[in-house]
Amino acid sequence: MRLKLGIRNKLLLPITFIMIAGMLISAIMSYNYTKNAITSAVGANMLDTVDSSRKQVAAWVLNLESDLHTFSLNPLFEQVLDDPSLDTRLNKILQQIKQVAPQYENLGLLDHTGLLIAGSNPAIVGKLRLNERDYFKGAMNGNAVISQPVVSRDTGNPIFVVSVPLKKDGTIQGVLFAAVDLSGFSKTFIDPIKIGEKGYAFVTDKSGVLIAHPDKKRILKVNTRDYTIGQKMTDKTSANKIVSYILDGEKKILAFAVDEITGWTIGVTASPEDIYSAVLKIRNVNVIMTIILVVVIGLVLFILVTPIVNALKKGVAFADAVRSGDTSMRLGMQRSDELGQLSSALDAMADGLQARAERVEQVADGDLSVNIALQSDHDTLGHALVKMIKNLNQSLAEVNMVGEQVASGSTQISGAAQSLSQGGSESAASLEEITASVTQMASQSEANAENALQAKKLSASAQAFADQGNSRMKDMVQAMTKIQGSSQNISKIIKTIDEIAFQTNLLALNAAVEAARAGQHGKGFAVVAEEVRNLAARSAKAAKETAELIEGSVTLTTDGANIANQTATELENIVNEVHKVTDLVTEIAAVSEEQAQGIRQVNVGLGQIDAVTQQNMAMAEESAASAEELASQADRLQAMLRQFRLTAIEEQNSTRLGGGALTKSVQKSIA
Repeated sequence: MRLKLGIRNKLLLPITFIMIAGMLISAIMSYNYTKNAITSAVGANMLDTVDSSRKQVAAWVLNLESDLHTFSLNPLFEQVLDDPSLDTRLNKILQQIKQVAPQYENLGLLDHTGLLIAGSNPAIVGKLRLNERDYFKGAMNGNAVISQPVVSRDTGNPIFVVSVPLKKDGTIQGVLFAAVDLSGFSKTFIDPIKIGEKGYAFVTDKSGVLIAHPDKKRILKVNTRDYTIGQKMTDKTSANKIVSYILDGEKKILAFAVDEITGWTIGVTASPEDIYSAVLKIRNVNVIMTIILVVVIGLVLFILVTPIVNALKKGVAFADAVRSGDTSMRLGMQRSDELGQLSSALDAMADGLQARAERVEQVADGDLSVNIALQSDHDTLGHALVKMIKNLNQSLAEVNMVGEQVASGSTQISGAAQSLSQGGSESAASLEEITASVTQMASQSEANAENALQAKKLSASAQAFADQGNSRMKDMVQAMTKIQGSSQNISKIIKTIDEIAFQTNLLALNAAVEAARAGQHGKGFAVVAEEVRNLAARSAKAAKETAELIEGSVTLTTDGANIANQTATELENIVNEVHKVTDLVTEIAAVSEEQAQGIRQVNVGLGQIDAVTQQNMAMAEESAASAEELASQADRLQAMLRQFRLTAIEEQNSTRLGGGALTKSVQKSIA
């Protein structure tokens, strides 16, 4: 069964479906594009973070080794190796170094047997022998050694030991070591790293045990190789890449790198669900906006289409009425669009048909003086009426010529002439009324033409304002683009400030070491160096926060630029529509002017018809006077009328009229 739809549904349903499909496709494409872009950006950020952290770990450890080598250059270390009784002075120096560099939990000097002969903790000097430790054996072999992280017996914090050999006369005579607290390293370099809301960074030793993690309870207690994440990190080919794994039923992504100096693994993990939360919000907003736009546009289309459909229904009823012969119905739509033009054209058509009907009725009543105005060269009805009246006039002209020769007039012809005179008077009165009506129509048409010209001027002004608004919108789009470029340049500057803060921190640490070497005279400089380090750390933190704000600003600026581009496109569409409206108003003004001129011409024609009607009245009076002359030509007139075939009704009328020649002639001419 074929579904029958009205014009309203035929317009609304396809347009609504196209809008919904288009907006859904746009939302899906936007979601996928944003998701891929965020995935790529987050992946690159994670890899950069891992690489930067690895470099920071390497630089930090190398600085520790460099510090120990620098400390070992103090002649007092060799003197203590020769004379352990000098340990008191060395103990004070090591204590001062510990105060200046709080990352050192303990500093000590071991002789060639592994006995602690000086240290920052004098209570264990001479009582502790570490000859079985790997870092002692490695240093005695001439290498700088970094031990595996362990839990400190004194503080319970994770620590590792850095040891360097002490040489005298080219021979290794002892080992200088430092127990380094990993808590400070984790707090400075690892804990601040955040990827989204749930992402974080961590560090494991060679065996996979956590040595730095946001959850301090897991440090040195959890081996990552017992989990999928640790198994992923054993595959060295996956280093510096983004890999996926499952933890507690939740999908996560991981980027890691291995430090060649320490053997430690630095990893950064994040949750895709956390990363894509903003994308999901954007998707939900797009869906909501799509629904709102569909509803709003549907209502607007319904409001716009309903008057058109109602107008078409009126047009159908009008056409049915005209088809059935009723020309009294009028649409009378007061609209300025194409439907208004159609309404005016149909009303004008009905007026023309009604006027033709009145003319035919006048002809049927015997008034052959009517003037049929042709609407165009293809006016078949007008041509037919003109031909009919012309033929009737020709026939009656012949009858009139014969009547002039009739010697005797008859009572019937005289009465007909008097009736014709009376009818002419009535026609003249009717013509005067028609002339007054046409004059009024001419005045209204001229007023309509003036209003159309005024509307044309207003439309041109609206067009100029729309063009100016479109130009301003383009300027705003260019300004948004420049703001976006400036935000990206600021982001680069903030990154440079962050690198400067990091280098300042390293320089402050070296300054502190030099202050320690200076002894009592370097205390003031050590305090200044510590303050510089604090300022560098605060600068790095502020630079990071500023970078995050700038990134948010860049994102908002990009969204603003996109919205401005969309608004510029819509404004340009409005300008195009205003151009179309201006063209239509111009056409309406031209047509109104032409209608006013046509009505003025009709008014002139009616004046001419009035003059002709007066002449017909005079001729009718003359015909009454000449009726007596018709008798002599009656026989000839009857002979001419015998060539027409008369109906029974016409013959009865002729017999009833007494065989009047003029009556028969009129009847046959009309037939």
